[in-house]
Amino acid sequence: MDFFQKPKILTVVIIGLLVLNFATLAFLWFRRSPGMHPQFLRQQMSGQMNGHMQGPRDFLMGQLNFTEKQKGDAVKLREEHMKTMTAIQDSIHSLKDKLFDLIAVTPTDSPKVSALVQAIGDEQKQIELATFYHFQKIRALCDDNQKQKFDKIMKDVIKTMGMNPGGKHMGPPMENMRPPMDKQKPGDGPPPKD
Repeated sequence: MDFFQKPKILTVVIIGLLVLNFATLAFLWFRRSPGMHPQFLRQQMSGQMNGHMQGPRDFLMGQLNFTEKQKGDAVKLREEHMKTMTAIQDSIHSLKDKLFDLIAVTPTDSPKVSALVQAIGDEQKQIELATFYHFQKIRALCDDNQKQKFDKIMKDVIKTMGMNPGGKHMGPPMENMRPPMDKQKPGDGPPPKD
């Protein structure tokens, strides 16, 4: 007698496996760590946990043991920085809208596409510069001991920015990983300029 030729037994086994799968999924869903819970993630993104701020700014100020005056100055610098960043990001968003509106245009207006991509790159450059100068101003608030801690924290942040939890590089290719420019094949680069 072949076990799997009996439809009743096979049906019971399949239903049992489905129930077991659903039970496992339910267990994983309800028993997951607080770090994975959507509400926890929303609180982290907004910077608010347990009724007080827990964002990067507060982490940095806590690690550096800022005085009340330093904290006040840092908050003012952050507000100024956020206004600058919002304006730049709004500009990038507008430029990207214009760029992607050109997808439907035939024939493609390559000079206009190139100009928009260049403008987006220029705005991105402004983000990088604004961020650099913002942290330079934060560092200027520090005393000598705090500057040493600040420099170490920044090095650690920069070191981990391009890494995933497994330690593999996630950012753009590192210099020694990039193929040499003289060995590119035709068609590998951007479209020719008209």
